Amino acid sequence: MIKLHNKLITVKIDKVGAEMRSIVCDGREILWQGDKNSWARTAPTLFPFCGGFKNGKYTYGGTEYECAKHGFAKNSEFEVEKKSKKRVTLLLKSNEETLKQYPFEFELRVTFTISHKSVIIEYDVRNKTDGEMYFSIGSHEGYICSGSIENYDLLFPRRESLQNCIVEQGVIGKNTEQITKFTKTLPLLERHLASDSLVFKNMASRSVILRNRTNGERLKIDFPGFNYFVIWSIPGNEYICLEPWAGFPDYIDTTEKIEDRTGIVRLRKKGKKKFMHKITVMEKL
Repeated sequence: MIKLHNKLITVKIDKVGAEMRSIVCDGREILWQGDKNSWARTAPTLFPFCGGFKNGKYTYGGTEYECAKHGFAKNSEFEVEKKSKKRVTLLLKSNEETLKQYPFEFELRVTFTISHKSVIIEYDVRNKTDGEMYFSIGSHEGYICSGSIENYDLLFPRRESLQNCIVEQGVIGKNTEQITKFTKTLPLLERHLASDSLVFKNMASRSVILRNRTNGERLKIDFPGFNYFVIWSIPGNEYICLEPWAGFPDYIDTTEKIEDRTGIVRLRKKGKKKFMHKITVMEKL
């Protein structure tokens, strides 16, 4: 377990999955700590795909591949490339096992930096294949919601009319539902998550604030460069996952070709692409 700390915040990161296991600020744990009876993870890294596949598989160049939902990075052991008191870079390279699931050679670096009361997570994806590469990447942090998620709101910097892309059989169906209409506030309701996630495709905001309505605690997540946003929890549990994605699950009527996958990132030969999101513990209201 890797530990980063300053006088205000301490972060622990597991090399398996480049997964944060703890964010403690002002003596308070921010991250869900996992529960094998509910959701055992805390903050897995999603790569090279976000979401699931129709029939659990996809095709590239006429060959069929099977890959787990959200990809394999979440269960892969990263190596420590660089480390200091307040910053660490973890590296995952393609190998014999990844090539069975994903026919591209790559390097994925995930860098965690702490500054004041913030954690900055940077992703650096590099194409080492002799040709184009297709991928998605995203985060899946779960945040503690004391008592119930229904004690919390999400606050947006821009007014949002949010349409949920309804999940059917683990992929995106043809129907949507209106969740908000021209508002900056989304009260978190368990009934919205009774069947699965809330999946937003056309959200205008690139940051959200998770606010505890009871005591005024606030947490801000900034995610410039991520085009999709997912909210997930298992009803009856005290956590909410707020997930910026550069990628999208399969639609129920997809062709199964990786090139046709909504939101897929196309990287040229020898190309690289960077993404960043930031988690900040704010002062109480």
